[in-house]
Amino acid sequence: MDINLIRQWVLKGEDEKLEFKLKANHPEKIIRELVAFANTEGGFLIVGVSDDRKIIGVKYPDEARYQISKAAEKHCRPALKLKHFILATPDSRKLLIYQVPKSRNRPHFVVDDSGERKAYFRVGENSIQASPELCTILKRSRNPANTALTYGDTEHLLMQVLDREQTVTVDSFARKAGISRQKAAEVLVLMVLAKVVRIHPSDNGDKFSMIPVNAAVSPHTYIS
Repeated sequence: MDINLIRQWVLKGEDEKLEFKLKANHPEKIIRELVAFANTEGGFLIVGVSDDRKIIGVKYPDEARYQISKAAEKHCRPALKLKHFILATPDSRKLLIYQVPKSRNRPHFVVDDSGERKAYFRVGENSIQASPELCTILKRSRNPANTALTYGDTEHLLMQVLDREQTVTVDSFARKAGISRQKAAEVLVLMVLAKVVRIHPSDNGDKFSMIPVNAAVSPHTYIS
């Protein structure tokens, strides 16, 4: 990794795998981004870049790394595997760069001082709080062979609704099917894990859509 690559990234801007922070004086915010990368497809977080995409650098990168590492140890569960670099620029500025791989132990949570746990997920250039349904999907997708789908009347109704309306939420499907929210969530989660339905995570509530029959199915097809 060299400065020319970093300049290309900065010019391109933040996206689903890239996040910039100017400073590390709010390490709890940085931890959310790292957790979101681990829960999604991995990514890079660069400390020392301003919101207007200027390479400012970090005055004390070792101190910043220490603050972030201590925050991760205290607040991330399960623990994150983090790889960091300190990169010097030609004008003697320094950048602190974190590389976060996609985790095999998803979902990861940020645990606050009161013990409350929140998982985060990367959608575009934003890290959003993951819903309980998305957390369940991430956890159960570790062992997809253990997922058994029974296709009954409720599942058939779901496909009819999706064919007619394109998307549903947990709440809207529960109303249309005349079932509890818990049951609706269970059906949708199983249909996602079976790669019949796709989940679209959102801050405003997840949506679910049908995966076309002729779509190429990959390990990541079920999450958009």
